[in-house]
Amino acid sequence: MSDSPSTAFDPPSDTRRGKRIPRLSVDRDIVVKYASQVMKFIDEAVIHLRAGDGGNGSAAFRREDGVPRGGPSGGDGGDGGSIVMVADPGLSTLLDFKYRRNYAADRGEDGRNKDQYGARGEDLVLTPRFSPSTQELTYMSYGQADPRVFLLNIDGGQREIVGNFPGMTFSPRFSPTGQQVIMSLQQGPNSNIFVMDLQSKRTTRLTDTAAIDTAPCYSPDGQRICFESDRGGRPQIYVMGAQGGAAQRISFGEGSYSTPVWSPRGDFIAFTKQGGGQFSIGIMKIDGSGERLLTSGFHNEGPTFAPNGRVLMFFRDPGGNSGPSLFSIDVTGRNEQKIPTPSFASDPAWSPLLS
Repeated sequence: MSDSPSTAFDPPSDTRRGKRIPRLSVDRDIVVKYASQVMKFIDEAVIHLRAGDGGNGSAAFRREDGVPRGGPSGGDGGDGGSIVMVADPGLSTLLDFKYRRNYAADRGEDGRNKDQYGARGEDLVLTPRFSPSTQELTYMSYGQADPRVFLLNIDGGQREIVGNFPGMTFSPRFSPTGQQVIMSLQQGPNSNIFVMDLQSKRTTRLTDTAAIDTAPCYSPDGQRICFESDRGGRPQIYVMGAQGGAAQRISFGEGSYSTPVWSPRGDFIAFTKQGGGQFSIGIMKIDGSGERLLTSGFHNEGPTFAPNGRVLMFFRDPGGNSGPSLFSIDVTGRNEQKIPTPSFASDPAWSPLLS
C-alpha cells in the first residue's frame, strides 16, 4: 500500500455552491460503437448517449407604458447538456463501457419573458451515491473533458468539488463513517483502488496489480472491501481488508461478475452477472457461497440494497427504442416491480434510514 502521486489527483481549490440538484432528461438517442485492438482485454462495446434537449423559447412582447410597439421580448431556451467524448490514448480496455452502457445529459431550461434566457442544461451526471451518515451524496459529472467528482448537500443544495479524476468511470462510494470515499482510477492499461480522506483530500492506493480493479464497496462495519477484478482472467468479485493487502476471490460461477455492493446487514453481496447473453442480478454470501440469481434478462445492472437489506433496486434497459427503467426485487427473487420515474432512469442508489 502506498500513497498515490499528489500531482495526479490534486483537487482544485475552488468550490461551487448553490447549484440545483442535476436531473437526467432524455430525448435524442445516439448509439456509438467503440472499437480498438487491445491485447486480450475487452476491445468492443456499444454505448447509448443522449444529449440534453434545448429548452423552449418564450413567445412574449414588451408591454410598458410609454413604449408603444415594444416588440418581442421573449428569451431563448437554454442549451441542452452536452455529451463530451474524449479519446484517451492510454485506455487499453473497454471493460467499464461493456457493463455501463447508458449515459444521458440534462435538458435546457425554458426561456421567459423580458428577454430572460433559459439556463443551460446540466452536463452528464453518473452514479450518485448517498452518504450513510450525513445528508450528502457524491456523484460524477462529465461537464469538462475529465470526470469531476462532487459532494452535494441534500438539505441546502450546496455543491463542493472533490477533484478531477482522469480515468474514472464509476462514482466513489462513501465509507460507513462518511469521512472517506473509495474509488477506482485507470492508470495506463490497469486500474487500481484508492481511498480519499474528504477532510485532507489525501489519496491512498489500496491495490497495485497488473489488472483492472474497479467498483469497490465497503462492508457496513468498514472492515472489508468488495470489488471487481479481472486479475484471474475475467471479471470476478474479490474481498480484501479496508487497508488493502491480499484479496480473496469469492465468485467462481460461469460468466463475468461486476458492480458488487454489500448489504447493510453485512450478510450478502449483490452483483451483476453476465453470461449466455443474459445480464442477471444476484446475491451471494460474503464468503461466496449460496449464490442466487434473482432476475435475468437484457440488460440488468447496478444493484443497490434497501436499508433493511432485504430488497434490491436495479435498472433494466431492454434496448431498441426503449430506455432504462428502475425495478425492485426482494432477496428471495420474488415481488419484482417496476418503479415509476418521470423519464428514463438508471444507476439507482438507496439512502440510509432517515432519523
